[in-house]
Amino acid sequence: MANRFIVEHFTLADGWVNTWSTFDDDDNAIPSVFDTREEAEQALRDFFADQEQFINSGELPEDCAYSLSEFRVTMI
Repeated sequence: MANRFIVEHFTLADGWVNTWSTFDDDDNAIPSVFDTREEAEQALRDFFADQEQFINSGELPEDCAYSLSEFRVTMI
């Protein structure tokens, strides 16, 4: 079986966890898993690009933004 990857977020309560998810046809949350490290890293870059847009539009206060150091890509 090929390696797969997840994006983990460091939480104070639980340490490193996969908090990212997608939804199936029945609207059930399913943890996000990526086939390649590059796909996981791109998802993380996209997340931070979206966050920057929300900050620039005023939808998200800058002091509420996540830091890249809170995330990592891990092989499972």
